[in-house]
Amino acid sequence: MNNHPSFRECINRLTDELRRVMAEDIRAAFERPYHNALDAMLRIHQLNREQGLLYYLLDHSWLLPLSSFLGGIKAFSDEIEDRGVRNASATLFQKMGVRLKVILPPQIESILTKKTPIMLVGEHPSKLGFDFFAIAASLARFCWSKTEPRLLALPSTIGICPGLRSVAFPVVQTQGSTMQLLTSEGGQPKELAQLWVPEAQRRQAMNITSSSLDKAADHWVDGGHVVIFPDTGLKGSEWFYGVGRIVLKVLDKLKADNESDPYILFFNLEGARDFLILNYPFMSHLNPARLMLLGKNGNITVRYQKLLRIRDYQNTFSEMDKGMLTHYLQKEYELAKISG
Repeated sequence: MNNHPSFRECINRLTDELRRVMAEDIRAAFERPYHNALDAMLRIHQLNREQGLLYYLLDHSWLLPLSSFLGGIKAFSDEIEDRGVRNASATLFQKMGVRLKVILPPQIESILTKKTPIMLVGEHPSKLGFDFFAIAASLARFCWSKTEPRLLALPSTIGICPGLRSVAFPVVQTQGSTMQLLTSEGGQPKELAQLWVPEAQRRQAMNITSSSLDKAADHWVDGGHVVIFPDTGLKGSEWFYGVGRIVLKVLDKLKADNESDPYILFFNLEGARDFLILNYPFMSHLNPARLMLLGKNGNITVRYQKLLRIRDYQNTFSEMDKGMLTHYLQKEYELAKISG
């Protein structure tokens, strides 16, 4: 190993470690004891500070805050494990100075305050997880159930924030599919996408994702809350068919279950953008990037829009396949968003 690596070499071995650990998780199908990508990156980060002079000199809270960024993520991840994702998310936005506004019609509030099985469905405004954390924080206000919301999440989300392991269902795509989504469709430079997209074979990806969708359906029908973002994060993109598969699996279970009464709840998010990463505790108050953008504290609005009781749609949904059902739900979501 080079005893005096360049800054680029330091960054490369940091991201190489992230991809390596995520690939190990995928090969192990995310079975416990799991690998901790964040801890592995922190070890490489410390090694970079010891061996890379330029890396060490740039790593300051007012310049390139790598230590405060990774430390902020670890502190938040640890808080999720200690206090749960709802309370940890609510505290995170308070520390950021971000005001969370929740628009909740009375009918929906009456459902949320009960122990009701709900799958919460909305579209991605953020690729860094702030959208899920906004939903979790909003549920801390109105949902009295002790059940934590669970998320269908990519390996990168779970890898960088290991506190989510207990509440995440991993969804894996092949390396080629993810790269195409990010570069050809998403406009992300290939050099950037390569930094964090792990290797995943087609069969591995299918097995892990299928298992996660089945577990999400079981958790939902058994009384839990499942949060799913079925879009790709690109405007106008078609939804992931997994949402239709989950609903069909739940419909099959309802045939032998006269007690469970699951709902789908559509939500729309405003302000839960990636620029929130420029705030404390991930970035110093004195960092120039934060000062130039005035901290970008702003507001986040969570707008709960439409509630679908699955039993009321049982006959209609049972006649559809997962693709047709997904398209139906996406259309209903878009209509609910327009009607506001």
